[in-house]
Amino acid sequence: MKQGWTIETISSLCEQMNGIWKGEKEPLTTAKILRTTNFSKDCQMKLDDLAIIEVEQKKMEKRRLKKGDIIVEKSGGGPKQPVGRVILFNIDDDDFSFCNFTSALRIKDQTKILPEFLHKYLTYLYFSGETEKYQSNLVGFRNLDFKGYVSICVKYPSLSEQQRIVALLDAEFAKIDALKANAEKNLQNAKDLFQAALKKELEPKEGWNKKQLGEIAEFKNGLNFGKEQGCHKYHFLGVGDFKENTIVETDTLSYIYQDCIDPDYYLKDNDIVFVRSNGSRHLVGRSLLIKSGNKPSVFSGFCIRCRFLSSIVLPQFAMRFFSLDTTKRILTSSGGGCNISNLNQKVLSALEIPFPTSIDEQANIVSRIAQMESHCKTLQANYEKTLSLCDDLKQALLRKAFNGEI
Repeated sequence: MKQGWTIETISSLCEQMNGIWKGEKEPLTTAKILRTTNFSKDCQMKLDDLAIIEVEQKKMEKRRLKKGDIIVEKSGGGPKQPVGRVILFNIDDDDFSFCNFTSALRIKDQTKILPEFLHKYLTYLYFSGETEKYQSNLVGFRNLDFKGYVSICVKYPSLSEQQRIVALLDAEFAKIDALKANAEKNLQNAKDLFQAALKKELEPKEGWNKKQLGEIAEFKNGLNFGKEQGCHKYHFLGVGDFKENTIVETDTLSYIYQDCIDPDYYLKDNDIVFVRSNGSRHLVGRSLLIKSGNKPSVFSGFCIRCRFLSSIVLPQFAMRFFSLDTTKRILTSSGGGCNISNLNQKVLSALEIPFPTSIDEQANIVSRIAQMESHCKTLQANYEKTLSLCDDLKQALLRKAFNGEI
């Protein structure tokens, strides 16, 4: 630690507040609720997809956010994504609160430490892996031990030195963010290019048929698993496994150990699994085509399995239809609660799929789409590499800043 810096725990520097849930007891008041969907990957506050709900007035008064408050993600994440992201509430608006998947920190004395400095320090702790020591990892879900988290020590210099460090980091981050914005725009253009090609290929043609999904497939919700127990080993498909890819091989999935599970919950070749319920709206409705391996595999209760009963539609063709943005919007239109978005099975069952009557034609369309997807993914990979490098650069700057090297 650099000479002249002070060490204190988060708990000694900050008051702590728990989040809020949808109100049940009168009187109620309307509030803008920050959820984990409002946390960016690099710990910035996003105000899109903002929840506006009725909450209990008494609870709101105790949990009304003030400029300078720091909100900590304490539930969520996934197998490869720790919880513990932080955002700084830096706007003048007293109608905001925060959901109960989060907690808030309010600095007791801002003549000792600046909110902007503490937010960047906690961001540094998150990216350095420090917060992983304070979290439990349930199947597909993580919880932060907040009591342990606030016992973490913070190192900080004089107020004037904090201001200098924050100003320097803000200036460098602005340059990096400009690079990221350009890469993100190009990445979105590549995705839009693929969606346009996909839509053109799947647009109904003369002689095509149309069926409701419920007429040709059956559905089953997954199981909710607690902590690992039992002597039977199963591959497990959780929400964290739903990436941009459209196919998953079950042998590549992580394991869980449980008592004997009904084989009716096993995944088979060409099953399609959807994210049914999640706090991240962009994940709900996402689908994967299953390639089953030698070991039994099961799926999370936050997912729903679609198994085709008729051979008139190739599952690979249906998967492409499910990948359309327009289809995803239909599937996620059923809404959800303050923290959770849901896919309604009735909506899924009523979804109409247009398809060529010829299986060979379906297969040809699938093949053409795969070629287009390969080209677009090459473009996306280049832009994603740029985004990753930008994040790495931010983390390197944070590390230097809080080791007293700038």
